[in-house]
Amino acid sequence: MVYKFHRSGRSQFDQQHSTTSEYIIPFIEAARSVPPGTRVLEVGCGEGGVLWAFLDRGCEGVGVQRSGPRLERARELPAGSLEQENARMVNGDILDLEPEKDLGGRFDLVILKDAIEHIPEQPRLLVRLKDCLKPGGPSSSPSHSGRCPSAAITRSARTRS
Repeated sequence: MVYKFHRSGRSQFDQQHSTTSEYIIPFIEAARSVPPGTRVLEVGCGEGGVLWAFLDRGCEGVGVQRSGPRLERARELPAGSLEQENARMVNGDILDLEPEKDLGGRFDLVILKDAIEHIPEQPRLLVRLKDCLKPGGPSSSPSHSGRCPSAAITRSARTRS
């Protein structure tokens, strides 16, 4: 089903930003703090609204998006200023990117909002996400059920030596 906000980059950005600010970040904070300086990786960043909500809180961020046109659309929105000192957007497939070489290091938090279902190699993805996390860092994969977001936090990096 296509919602009205799917048709406009600005509407998608606004929806992503408000949902993240009002629901996703508080959900994550129920399990762990998200202080300024937290390094956040968003896989499937689209227009950048999710990542922008973390930047509003003083976090550092990297957004990864396979679709070049979606990144171009993002650069026309407020997310265009993601290309700054504390954030950047990368055009590529997370399965092909190396955290240290391509993403500037590991992350405190990895988030995929409405993205995991679009990645066909999910077992390989989970290994890659673990590689992207600092030891002890959670992964959040909010998805949607109609208009109601849900989220799950996985402490997959705890087993890393």
